[in-house]
Amino acid sequence: MQDVQASGETFLTQTTLRGRFALRACVLHYATTGADVAALVDVVRETGARLASTGPSIPPEHGKEQEQGGDQEEAARDGA
Repeated sequence: MQDVQASGETFLTQTTLRGRFALRACVLHYATTGADVAALVDVVRETGARLASTGPSIPPEHGKEQEQGGDQEEAARDGA
């Protein structure tokens, strides 16, 4: 998901579906077309193929460090 977003071509979020990680797209704009959705699917497929052959360009720990850092900062603000 991070690699898809890093391309800047599309934005996805994540969810858990039946206990498994899943990508989630939220389409709200009234002018979104089938071609827009097809382009999103193309970006996801291309990114997946690239990752299958080369690995992620963003270390998995990157997001975790930000989350942990945010928790520590929040705890410091709260006086913990």
